[in-house]
Amino acid sequence: MNRRVVVTIAIASIFGAGIGAVALRYASIWWSSGLFTVTITLLCTAVLQVCQRRGVVRSCWLGFAVFGWAYIIMGTGPLLDDRKGLPFFVSDVIFNELQTFFAASGNRVASFSFSASTDYRYVTLSLGTLLFASIGALISYVSRDRGGTDESCR
Repeated sequence: MNRRVVVTIAIASIFGAGIGAVALRYASIWWSSGLFTVTITLLCTAVLQVCQRRGVVRSCWLGFAVFGWAYIIMGTGPLLDDRKGLPFFVSDVIFNELQTFFAASGNRVASFSFSASTDYRYVTLSLGTLLFASIGALISYVSRDRGGTDESCR
């Protein structure tokens, strides 16, 4: 892999982690709606890039789109309200752990109102979606066909 690509990925990861930490710390309607909008925009961009790109880049965008849309649809769909024994998403676990941590530390965020609770849930859902989509892109990159002759995917 090209050194510039590795450095770009590292910088983007650090930037994303920083934005995520700030969004979790100061969760509000602005952070939750902004991060959710960025998440949906990136997922829609991924679908467009799958149609326009070729080769390795296309497979990465495809992995990002499939994993991201699957996570966000399952996280916001009808199964969210009526789980009936289904396992929790990573974003739900993160939210519950944060709530427990802030309650134990005596932080002002410990007294969640319904609005703040919803904001944290959307922030953690958006961050979980972006993380899961990135894992999908990585899996797609690692498992790509390196020597096939099928030109339709290149």
